[in-house]
Amino acid sequence: MDRNSLLSLPFGTSSPLNWSSNDCCNWEGIACDPRGYVTHISLPSKGFTGNIFPFLANLTNLSYLNPSRNLLSSTLPTRLFLSFNQLTVLELSSNYLSGYLSFNSSANRSSEGLPASIQVLDISSNYFNEMIQSSFLQRAWNLTKLNLSNNNFTGSLPQSLMKYAQI
Repeated sequence: MDRNSLLSLPFGTSSPLNWSSNDCCNWEGIACDPRGYVTHISLPSKGFTGNIFPFLANLTNLSYLNPSRNLLSSTLPTRLFLSFNQLTVLELSSNYLSGYLSFNSSANRSSEGLPASIQVLDISSNYFNEMIQSSFLQRAWNLTKLNLSNNNFTGSLPQSLMKYAQI
């Protein structure tokens, strides 16, 4: 299933990657755990376009995701992180991502927003706007690096950000 998800990723014209092996764990930019599940995707500057997030939803063992410097042009789906509970690094810089970073923190959606496992978040040089809601960061207890620069945010940073002394 991980292989099919990766093969579905939208490239602008044709894939610049040599993904011909049947085992996706041997593909450029992909790393897997001993059981064969994809854990790392490092594909900066590979010509991805549009919205890759629906294609990644089945990769539940993902801990590292870096599609920076591509042509991604979607919003961050509010339920994106429900399946990424092991994600430690999210590098989305230098794309065309937009929208606002607000997640519903009601009781039935308490698992939305960044996962507790996240340590590094770089969403710099995109088109995110409005204010960052505290619900986006409410579970990011292990966050050590946060780069929000070169976006269109308004207002002040959430007070909840002050509890992360290690940033």
